[in-house]
Amino acid sequence: MADKAPCTHSSKKWTRHYAPYTRQLQSKNSRVRLMFNSVLSKTIAAGLPAEYALIPFIESHYKPSARSALGPAGLWQFTAPTARNHGLKVSGKQDERMNAIRSTDAAIKYLRYLHRKFKGDEATVLMAFNAGEGRLLASRRKSGRRLSGITHAYPDKVTAVACNLVRQGY
Repeated sequence: MADKAPCTHSSKKWTRHYAPYTRQLQSKNSRVRLMFNSVLSKTIAAGLPAEYALIPFIESHYKPSARSALGPAGLWQFTAPTARNHGLKVSGKQDERMNAIRSTDAAIKYLRYLHRKFKGDEATVLMAFNAGEGRLLASRRKSGRRLSGITHAYPDKVTAVACNLVRQGY
């Protein structure tokens, strides 16, 4: 994961916030640990930075059944349009955002796309994943919308989760 140098500057607020969720990895047979290891393996196999496997800690605390009151759902908290754009079925009868395997495959595909599009700039990829690629690009235009504080803090959150894992010896 992260080396120790960025951890000296990681946000104490986010480090504390995510600590209970990353501690779930300490139990060898925990559901979170098994899912995280699977997501991490798929992330690395796709040639992506391992830190991208930390996104579900931020999005859903690694709960595949998580639902936001604002509409996003699943491990990766995809909106319905984003999920459909990446091959997931979202309808009244079926919502593949709640399927950890299918949604992870879609997330890896989306992250690979973003990683190529933004030339491997991890902070930009993370913010695009959070806000949406269109919103990020619009924010870069002179008259574009500003990104939320949540989106700006997203890379710091990922660093905080990575630092928790380093401190826990994971």
